[in-house]
Order: sequence, then structure tokens, then C-alpha cells
Amino acid sequence: MDTLSREQRTGAIAPSEGSPSPTPFRLLVAGIWIAAAACSGGGGDGPVGAEPAGGFTKADTAVDSAGGRMDFANSEVVFADATLDPSGRSTAIWIDGVPSGGAVMTSDRDPGGDWSTPKRIATALGTANTGPLSLAKDSSGNAVAVWGAVDGLLGRTVVLSARRPVGGEWSEVQRISGEWPASAPVCALADDGEVLAAWREETTPSQSNSTPIVTVRTGRDGAWDAALALGAGELAPEGSLGMASDGTGFLLWDADAGGFTVERLSGGQRVSAPVASGVSEITEVSLAVGSDGSALLATDTLVGPGSHAIQVQRYAPGSGWSTPEVLQLISAREAAYYIRAKLMPQGRAVVCWAALASGTGSSSQVLVEAAIDRGNGFATPAAITTWNVDPGQLPWSRLSIGADEDGAITLVWGEGTVYSASLFVTRLDWNAANWLPLEAVASSASLLFPLEDVRVSCGLGTAVLLWVERTAASGSLRSSDLHFRMLPQP
Repeated sequence: MDTLSREQRTGAIAPSEGSPSPTPFRLLVAGIWIAAAACSGGGGDGPVGAEPAGGFTKADTAVDSAGGRMDFANSEVVFADATLDPSGRSTAIWIDGVPSGGAVMTSDRDPGGDWSTPKRIATALGTANTGPLSLAKDSSGNAVAVWGAVDGLLGRTVVLSARRPVGGEWSEVQRISGEWPASAPVCALADDGEVLAAWREETTPSQSNSTPIVTVRTGRDGAWDAALALGAGELAPEGSLGMASDGTGFLLWDADAGGFTVERLSGGQRVSAPVASGVSEITEVSLAVGSDGSALLATDTLVGPGSHAIQVQRYAPGSGWSTPEVLQLISAREAAYYIRAKLMPQGRAVVCWAALASGTGSSSQVLVEAAIDRGNGFATPAAITTWNVDPGQLPWSRLSIGADEDGAITLVWGEGTVYSASLFVTRLDWNAANWLPLEAVASSASLLFPLEDVRVSCGLGTAVLLWVERTAASGSLRSSDLHFRMLPQP
């Protein structure tokens, strides 16, 4: 497959009919960018650094362990996401399937309270069923969401976006993708109001060998910069996008010609050359971005016949990327199938992974391990838990990790089979540099794939866990409910 040339597209894509017009220019006042014309429908991100309403403290979240089925959600939920901001306020977003026609719904929850009455983000462009959807907040609580939808008038899938300032309403929907079918969007939002979205496009959808292109776009206050086509390839797995407080974005993607690549972007432009290109023997990869503009790349890499290595590579502003550091060598059979990374203040970092360990007979064992950097280098990896897979069973697992603004870490681990699964949680005790014992927080049993879209987000010393639980399957219809659980730090 020929690699397409990497060049910036010219001209911004027009928003959909009925959406607010892009702001024609911006002004710099007292060091803060503001729009010269306001977006209708609350489309801006609100004042930079606005004080979130509520005045919640960690004491408000310390005993907030509520959870259960979100009864107001339709029983045909297909995709979901959740974000908890430093004020302690949680926001959930999901797509209701049948019979509501794929409506994108949102709800909010204050510490110790109930979820608000769901609101529908109007989407006149068609059914929002292509998923996944992505929700991001800044440290003040401003929010942005992106999702895929079927546009019946255009006859293709498109990427849509909406924004909400803290304390305000969701804006009208904007179409941010271009002339080709687009799907699988992700987004991130910086404290300075800059938003970064990425998705994949099919440039030759009528051909059997359609070439996917990774495309990014930045924006602010409802105005979007021109789209930038990075090249032929695919978006990397979950955790592929992050932004620093100053609006510098990092995107991890899998280029057809060069393997996994990390881009640095700002204002719709590349601000550095790709830094991890040419690495084609990576099996799992995760990207973490710090508020100060630092970044961490964690990979499971094939380093020789029958040998894998868990490696990390750091980026420091002004210094560039370091050489890869090997945290652990593992055999080919024990290659990691999940790897997650987080960066915290004071140079602290955590890398977790799950791997298939050696078993006896026909049974096998799953091992979850972690390496911790308390600011002076990564310590020797240690096991968090092991899980024995029964012979003849089809294993189901999941690994997610979140960190609040103070660096409190929550790790969610799922284990079981496709017929019965459980979610467990553990926290990191930074003082003792060890993980607390696993605590079961959810379990389900169904006909097929019992838990989907497991998302965890942290803030104000607690975490919100959201998941879709399939309860039954009947013909072409599905029955699935939306569940949540608050996970306060012990």
C-alpha cells in the first residue's frame, strides 16, 4: 500500500447546517485568547480558569460510594464515556440505541447527589450509531464531546462535536469531518481552551482495499482550524490522545509505513517531527501526557526471537524524547495484551500491564503487574494480582487506570469469561509504594460479552466507573443497561 503524502489541508471545513459559524478571528487580551464573536447555544468553553461552582472538597467525596443502574438511560445503550473533573463533578455521555434513534445523551452528578435529568444533544445529521464516542474536560469543568453518526443526506458517516462551558449548556452540534466517511473519533481539551480531535477516514470507500487515513483537527471557542491529514494508518488503541495545559497535543497512531508514531501538535500544526516512528514490532502501546507538556510512551515490544520487553520512553519539554528504558523482559507467550500508563505531578508515573503467564496442563494464568516511578526512576515491577483461567473457558479481561489532579491512582481490572465477568478496583499507596488489595465492585452474567465500554475517570480524590452491561440478547435486538460506581480513595 502506498503511503499518502503528509500535507495540511487548506481551508476549514464548513460546519453543518444550523450549527454556529466559526469565529472569524481571535483577540489576545491580558494573555488570554478570547473569541471575537460568541458562539450561539453556549458553544464556547467559558472563561479560562473559571472557578467551578459547588465548592466541593475531598471530604464530600470521601464516603461517596454510590452506584447502580442508571435507570433513566434507555435499555439499548451502545456506547458510553464518563469524565470526573477536579471540582468533583461527574459527567456521563452515552448513545441510546433503539427506539430513540441513536440519541446522544448526557447527565451530571455532584458528590453525594443524584444524576441530573438526562439531556439530549440534538443531532439533526442522522443516527449516532457508529461509535465510539469520546468526552473530555479541562481542570475547570469545561467539556467537549465527539462521536460518529450516519448522515443520511450526505450518504456517509461523519464526526460530530459539541461543547459545554462549565455551568452552561451544550452547544449546537458541528460536523468536523470532511468529504470522506469518518469514524472512531477521540478528543482532548486543554486548560487554555484548545481542543484536539482525531479520527480515521476512508479515502476510497467504494474499493475493497480502502485506505484509512488518520486525520486531526484543533479548535477553540467553536472555531476549528483546518484539518490535517497525517497519513495512511490507524488510530492507536485506547489512551492514544492527550493534551498539556498550554494546548500542546500528543497523538499516538499506527502509520502504515513506519509503525507506531507519536505526534506533537498545536493549533493545527505539527510542532515536532514524529518521535516513535519505525517501531513496527510493538504489540501493545499506551501514551500518557502531563499537564506540564511532558509525555510517557509505554510499549510491549518484540526485541528478539521469543522475547518481549516492557519499555518506557519519556518526553521532556525542551529536551525531547529519551532513549527507551526496559522495565521488564518477558517471554513471547507472556506478551502483554493490555498496557496502560499515567503521568502525575513531581515526575511520578505508573505503568501497568496484563500478560498471559505460564500455566500447568490446559489451564493458564493471567498476571497483572505494575512499575512505579516516584520521581527518581522506575522501581522493579511487582505483581498486583494473578488470575487462573479455568480450562475450556473463554477469558474476558479489561485494564483501565485513572489519576486525579493530586496523582491519586485508581486501577480497574476486569476478569472472568464471556459468560460471567467481574470488575475489581485497587489503589496505589504512594507512601508505601504498593497497591491495596483488590476489591470487587461489579459482577454480571449474561449470554454474551457481559461488560462493555468500561471507563474510569478520577478527580478530587475519587473516581467514577461507568460501564454498559448487556442483560439479554434476542434476535437482532440487544438489551443493555448503563451502570456506574463511585470509588473514593480509602
